[in-house]
Amino acid sequence: PYIGTKPFKFFNFLTLHPDFVQTVVDFWIQAGGHATFLGDLCWKLKQLKPILRKLHKNNFSKIQKRVTIANSVLQLVQAELLQSPTPELFQKEKELHEKWEFLRRIEEAYFRQKSRINWLKKGDLNTSYFHRIWKVHTAVNSIRSFLLPKGILLIDPIAMGELAVAHFKSIIAPENTPSTISTPNWFHSLLDFRCTQQQCESLSALPTRETIEKTLLRLNPNKAPGPDGLTSGFYKAAWSIIGVEVTDSIAAFFT
Repeated sequence: PYIGTKPFKFFNFLTLHPDFVQTVVDFWIQAGGHATFLGDLCWKLKQLKPILRKLHKNNFSKIQKRVTIANSVLQLVQAELLQSPTPELFQKEKELHEKWEFLRRIEEAYFRQKSRINWLKKGDLNTSYFHRIWKVHTAVNSIRSFLLPKGILLIDPIAMGELAVAHFKSIIAPENTPSTISTPNWFHSLLDFRCTQQQCESLSALPTRETIEKTLLRLNPNKAPGPDGLTSGFYKAAWSIIGVEVTDSIAAFFT
């Protein structure tokens, strides 16, 4: 269970929905303005997330149950078709079969992304395999208890969260620590190595818009390039809509 707000996670199968592109287009037009800085771009993307969450909830929530129901309805129509075949039933059976196949692909994509299997590019409905990998991954990354120095076992999630925050706060931001200013000379004294003029120019060179676009689109589609939960797959699917503003904002950051 999550303590507090459940983090947003974009699932790439949402881009397969027929209304995905139009949903992003409508919001982008409604939001107005042209984002030229990362702050403006982050604000627009943040406002878009509830809309994407709603699209997901209305169409793909509880995907396993949706697949089961679609298969049950398909079997009923197929049984009826065997008893009294009609052109109408054939058409209905075709539509239901396409819907069931579509939902099965969505289910597989859901568990493939949650399993974080990167070496398999195209699955052949390995849903059970992805589901098992996801369960193992979740179990390994779950912290269920803390053993305190006095031998006390802490299992309350809220108390565990407070303890973790206090621990890292004592390391990163301890109280009553005198502030110090690190001068350039102090940094220079740490290491004798110096970059050449050519290396300095290369490190400080501004990336072109083509470089920004290629770098972002080359990322693993299941990976999020930032903490907002929007994957590279989202940017690739919506690039024709948001691409110019993304490259402008990143270019402005480097400038």
